[in-house]
Amino acid sequence: MVEAERLRVLGQDSQASEYYDQAISLARENKYLNDEALANELAARFYLNKDRKKIAAAYMQDARYCYLQWGAIAKVSSLDEVYRKLLPAEQVSKQTAPTPSTVSVGSTIMASGAEFDLASIMKVSQAMSSEIVLGNLLKKMMKIVIENAGAQFGYLIMKSGDKLLIEAEGALDSTNITVLQSVPLDECHKIASGIVHYVDRTREYVVLENALEEGHFTHDPYVVQCKAKSILCLPLIHKSNFIGILYLENNAIEGAFTLERLKILRLLSSQIAISLENANLFADLEYSETRYRELYENIIDIVLLVSSEGIISMANPLFYSIFRLHREDTRAMSFKKLVHPEDMAMIEEQLLVKLSTADVIKDLQFRMVGLNNEVFDVECNAKCIRNNNGSSGSIQMVVRDVTDRKRLEKDLFDSLKDAQNAKKGTILGLAKLAEYRDKDTGSHLERIREYARVITEELSTNTEYKGYISRRYTEDIYLSSILHDIGKVGIPDSILLKNGKLTGSEYDVMKRHPIYGGDALSAVESQVAGESFIALGKKIAYYHHEKWNGTGYPYGLKGEDIPLSARIVALVDVYDALTSKRSYKNVFSHERVKKIIFEGKGKHFAPDVVNAFFANENRFLAIMEALLD
Repeated sequence: MVEAERLRVLGQDSQASEYYDQAISLARENKYLNDEALANELAARFYLNKDRKKIAAAYMQDARYCYLQWGAIAKVSSLDEVYRKLLPAEQVSKQTAPTPSTVSVGSTIMASGAEFDLASIMKVSQAMSSEIVLGNLLKKMMKIVIENAGAQFGYLIMKSGDKLLIEAEGALDSTNITVLQSVPLDECHKIASGIVHYVDRTREYVVLENALEEGHFTHDPYVVQCKAKSILCLPLIHKSNFIGILYLENNAIEGAFTLERLKILRLLSSQIAISLENANLFADLEYSETRYRELYENIIDIVLLVSSEGIISMANPLFYSIFRLHREDTRAMSFKKLVHPEDMAMIEEQLLVKLSTADVIKDLQFRMVGLNNEVFDVECNAKCIRNNNGSSGSIQMVVRDVTDRKRLEKDLFDSLKDAQNAKKGTILGLAKLAEYRDKDTGSHLERIREYARVITEELSTNTEYKGYISRRYTEDIYLSSILHDIGKVGIPDSILLKNGKLTGSEYDVMKRHPIYGGDALSAVESQVAGESFIALGKKIAYYHHEKWNGTGYPYGLKGEDIPLSARIVALVDVYDALTSKRSYKNVFSHERVKKIIFEGKGKHFAPDVVNAFFANENRFLAIMEALLD
């Protein structure tokens, strides 16, 4: 921490940033809560002085939370007073004891405190994802959210054209959830419509501990009239598509929506958005043959319509794409022909027989077999479409391909099964997420970490980095460098795996992957104590596409504002990409790539990193030849 302050005074911002993170990680690892709080506060002030308010806000929030856990109430009050404008919407709860709330699906989510029950959140997500009837989904969702968020009442607002409509409302003290009334927002006087309109415009969430006394809405007519206290307003977004807004309120206490509750709701918001989107599509399907066809063409899962005789009568394009079949191949094809022989008895009993009496079957997992006996793990929800006389008719199936997920789970479990130290296995498992989708990458990750270690070892001999590049730093960059492209798991296949040149809009989407990766690792960092390689990986993910001359993305950082770890990975990533075969390009020779790197010195790449590369080009060649795809 002292070294970070010294570097800050000397103007060596990049190294100061690294040392602040190291101080925080070490304090957390050794349970020095006061030191962790102070290091976070100093880092926040450092970034605030650089006018990087979003980063400063994150560090200051962590500082406040640590001081609160430490019991330094006066210090917390001081931070609240001095930095109120910096953190108006994310004040950490004053509660110190965890309070469990029980959800209707039988799982408990910790509403506050240190424990974060991810398994329970997964169960809640599954409960919502299994519901495809919009009215039922809205009731289930509102009940779960109100019970677990600490709200007295809540509303779900959805958009129809340019109008915001209230589609669900409920209260903690009532079992009745009103849905699908489509009440225009501006006609409802029981909600702070000004806050909802703000979230609609900005797509940013709002959290107020006391709406009457803090934030930008103290003069809102509703807030003033109702003396509103705790308000949370959260946008529901899926793949950049705005789905709706969740509005929650508690006027009994201040600070009802704690940091842990906000974390839970933000984790659930994506699943809520997906479930709402799918439920809306199915609702349209019930009323319109045109919409029925559109659903089959565009829904993100496989959709099948199977006749009462078991024949596939209709399938959406994704079905043919995944199973590598043509429409003529499925004429008069029995659905059972696609079921794995070992799962046939289960399908008979759990799906076909049960649907003769039940209307819906949910979350059934089994295996299907495609062309050339390729096996797929799938998860299925099925609905029986009955005839006018009530007898069983066709079966409508929504089938999700979970093969990659199952493979990833297996690989992760296998790699961690007997490990005493799970760090390396976790890192490689996370990094391999992107490789499961992009088959061109081969041994890219293995080469990247070897190249990164070579450059780091060479730089450690420079006087400038004496005492900064330690043995641990070298080991950390070896582990974390392979996480540079983890954010690509958030890029659609249609863009990530495209053979041809990306369009301008597609390239803009692709350029979001450093932010996706950095945000994901930032979330992991907050849950994993004392792991400096996660902090380093976060910086690499965020900044490895920045350029020395400031023309890179996503933030346009320049020179030493780019962390050293990201400068190193920027070069080795380009070297490996150019010397490897891809579906869209041939292999470049080592000599040709040397010329490109030399020409990029001081422009794309940091000069000292380029020098380190040329000093070790023979080692690069040896690694490339040893790890050929």
